[in-house]
Amino acid sequence: MFELMGFIGIALQVKRIPIILEPYQLQRIDNISEYFPNIGSRFQRKEICQSHVYISTPLEFCCRHDIRIVKRLEEKTFIHSVAIQLRYLQSYKYFWNLRREAILHIIGGSNQTIFMADTQLFPKNRLRRRQSNICVHIRRGDFTGSKMHRASDAEFSLAAMRFVVEKTISEDSRPPHIYVFTDSIEWTKENVVEPYIAANISWSAPLIAADFADKAPNTEWEFSRMYCDRVLLTASTSTYGWWIAYFSRGQKVYYSTRHGSPGAHPREFLSTDFFPQHWRPLSSHGSEVIEL
Repeated sequence: MFELMGFIGIALQVKRIPIILEPYQLQRIDNISEYFPNIGSRFQRKEICQSHVYISTPLEFCCRHDIRIVKRLEEKTFIHSVAIQLRYLQSYKYFWNLRREAILHIIGGSNQTIFMADTQLFPKNRLRRRQSNICVHIRRGDFTGSKMHRASDAEFSLAAMRFVVEKTISEDSRPPHIYVFTDSIEWTKENVVEPYIAANISWSAPLIAADFADKAPNTEWEFSRMYCDRVLLTASTSTYGWWIAYFSRGQKVYYSTRHGSPGAHPREFLSTDFFPQHWRPLSSHGSEVIEL
């Protein structure tokens, strides 16, 4: 999603119309339009774009804003049609010229996705509109073997959950409830939820989002838009988790500053390009967490 939103934002900055050329990219737009019904209308669809000039753009970084891309395009305003290759664009700064409301409209979910988010993710708790909802994203999966991304770990997840709950209690009169989104349900139950309950950190036990066969890939984003007052990212560089946070209704987001794995390439990532300024970094030492 970063690539598509970044492409839209870059085109707007240089006052050009975004056109998808590659057939496989056109098919990709068709495939995701089932879940994101508004996104297809943001692009013109042409399998052949006549008389375009290819412009070489930097492709070095996955997760930082490279101002050379826009500058290079601005230098070619005299050319009617240009073609560029883009990848990753995993920085909100590529589309920060768009209003948040416009972005949420472009990548807003289908009615079916919204229905799933409202009724099927957490069917046991239907009172969440009147609660203070803390949404926690835990990612293990491919991150456990990554040389760049740090997977969620139990120690930080538990300590940070305790920190956010205590902060919520001090700032909000509504009772806090925790909703957990994860790609590793059994690991999360065993290493986070059960120890959290055993420690009696709060009277409300964390609930893990249900997994079901026809679950849309953006179901949790729509839940966040409707219900999440605070979001905790325990694997901070997860782009899926990033969008959960961006969608959240409360816009109080906390993330771990320990986001790189040993051996990561530091030039690939710049935290100020990845995390919006109003999101709150958390530093941890053992079971202690502080907000920076």
